[in-house]
Amino acid sequence: MKILSFSDIHGHISNFKKISDEIKLADIVVLSGDITHFGKEPEVQKILNEIRKYNKNIIGVTGNCDYPEVQKVLIQEGLSIHSEGRVIDSYFFAGCGYSLITPFNTPSEVYENDLEKYINKAYSNHKDENSVFVVHQPPYNSKTDILKSGEASGSKIVRKFIETKKPVLCLTGHIHESPAIEHLDDTVLINPGGFFEGSYASVEIDGKIVINSEIKKI
Repeated sequence: MKILSFSDIHGHISNFKKISDEIKLADIVVLSGDITHFGKEPEVQKILNEIRKYNKNIIGVTGNCDYPEVQKVLIQEGLSIHSEGRVIDSYFFAGCGYSLITPFNTPSEVYENDLEKYINKAYSNHKDENSVFVVHQPPYNSKTDILKSGEASGSKIVRKFIETKKPVLCLTGHIHESPAIEHLDDTVLINPGGFFEGSYASVEIDGKIVINSEIKKI
């Protein structure tokens, strides 16, 4: 399965056209939150419509800079995997949107216990399928959650969950300055960086194996 992962789009639509040929070749496009920049229905619809010009296979979660109306649109259009899991081409995709509390009072912030509830619900129907975990808030103390200050800013619940459930792949975002690919035990963890800055990830998976993973810049 060929996956293109976009996080922290923040409303920057024009970047999609620049990689339209690559988007067309993906089996699925995954949006890992902050699709809009403090946007609501009109903003997310513009972005979804732009991606659909090249690929209609889209799933995703919202981030802290998305208003609840963005989540509503994703649900209405059958694209949301926040607090939900679904099987796609033999993989179980499960998601968790929002972020932990920030200093910036953004629209969609929650606490660790909320993330735990969302994740447990997302995996409640998981059987024995290989899974892909999509979460806006990266796991604590990883290469994907380091602020400019050097402080780890991720979720301890997300990290504990990855170490316990061992998804094949975890796609995250939120921390723009920490694009990275790393292994947490058996899981390949990817923060592609902000798509508003032209950064995204291309991943190919087969069974329990991540064949190829790369962070790209437009």
